[in-house]
Amino acid sequence: MREKTCTARPGSTRADKALEKLNQTQISRLSVLFRVCHALAKNGRPFTDYVWQCKLAVQNGVDVGKTYRNDKQARDFTAHIAAAQRKNNNHDIEKAKFITLLSDGSTDCSVTEQEALYVRHATAGVITTSFVGIHSVDKADAQHIEQGICNNMALNTNMDEVKNISGLPDFHQGYQISNLGSPAGYCTFLPNFDPCSQ
Repeated sequence: MREKTCTARPGSTRADKALEKLNQTQISRLSVLFRVCHALAKNGRPFTDYVWQCKLAVQNGVDVGKTYRNDKQARDFTAHIAAAQRKNNNHDIEKAKFITLLSDGSTDCSVTEQEALYVRHATAGVITTSFVGIHSVDKADAQHIEQGICNNMALNTNMDEVKNISGLPDFHQGYQISNLGSPAGYCTFLPNFDPCSQ
């Protein structure tokens, strides 16, 4: 018996097969839990909904296991999903020859100005708009918004500075007072992004 175990091919013993089956079961359970977290994030639902979503899945006969069924774990799963999505977005942005930055500001309930930043790019003939992030700015003027955009790009993409992007043909910002072409408006900062926009 000892000789058979020593000469067995990897993966052919009963222990190896049991471990592989256990791993497949765990992977299928985790994939269900990750899908639940993805659905909650896509629909803007709180992490506390994750607990009853898991209970509902069990009631419907889906095996989700007995672990990883609390709202703290939902937060961790969602963070991993976001990191994977950010990595995919960065990969697509790096392959693109040209990108366009889209930005729009809003004020939240604490009266803090926030800038949402998107990147539009074309890769292999497919136009994609990717969410980069939301960044708070100290003041809703052109200088602070430009700094917020640069910080947002540095924090959420592989690009160190927006100013170093050679293929930045276009920049769009929401219609507000800082975009009206005043001497302190965006027009004064466009040469920083693209020297040809004098």
